Amino acid sequence: MLMAPLHARFWRVEMDQVRARATRRRSVSEIGRDRILRWTVLLGLVFTFAVVASAGAATRLGDRTLKVPMKGSDVHQLQLRLRSVGMFDAPATAHYGSLTRAAVRRYQRTRCLKADGIARRATIAALVSRAASCRTAGRRQSAPRAGRLMRTRVATWYGPGSYGSTTACGHVLRATTIGIAHRTLPCGTKVRLTYRGRSVFTRVIDRGPYVAGVDYDVTLAVARRLRMVEIGVAKLKADR
Repeated sequence: MLMAPLHARFWRVEMDQVRARATRRRSVSEIGRDRILRWTVLLGLVFTFAVVASAGAATRLGDRTLKVPMKGSDVHQLQLRLRSVGMFDAPATAHYGSLTRAAVRRYQRTRCLKADGIARRATIAALVSRAASCRTAGRRQSAPRAGRLMRTRVATWYGPGSYGSTTACGHVLRATTIGIAHRTLPCGTKVRLTYRGRSVFTRVIDRGPYVAGVDYDVTLAVARRLRMVEIGVAKLKADR
């Protein structure tokens, strides 16, 4: 009779000790899992912050070399600056594509830089500082003339069949584009054309014409304003 209660008490004590050890093991494992979870979250936050910080720093124009097919706000800034100097007439999409590369190459040629279409620091610095064209730098500035000299020039018009293409000066040719093509005048040069009492102020946006005896190629929009569409070839007055 005495052995039964002692035996029962022994097993109760033994089971209590087993439960206590199991509880301690669970608490230790839970603490370990909590620590691992906290460190994982912390490392993830640190990594995310580093990526965001590096990406934000790289979006400033001039912090990196830009080329095809890069994207970013610095590409957008580059396109806007190219547009401000008349080299880029396409939408600023923040994507460095073939149009942006062609515009950069044209700008590099006018600044006597390596014309490879890659926007390195020298090209970006010239854009930011609005460096003068190397073709005109160093020339003596002549005194302004009292009156403009009107010269007789032969002009034709062009446009249909070429709409949507990019001109030699970086403009997208459309039916409403006001501009002229000339073989040697720098892109963006202002020219006033007068024909039978009608005048149009325009700029050089393209190269040409490559026909003997013809000085200017005007866009269809200019030809309509001068009312020379039906004539095709016209002698007009030009001054700059």
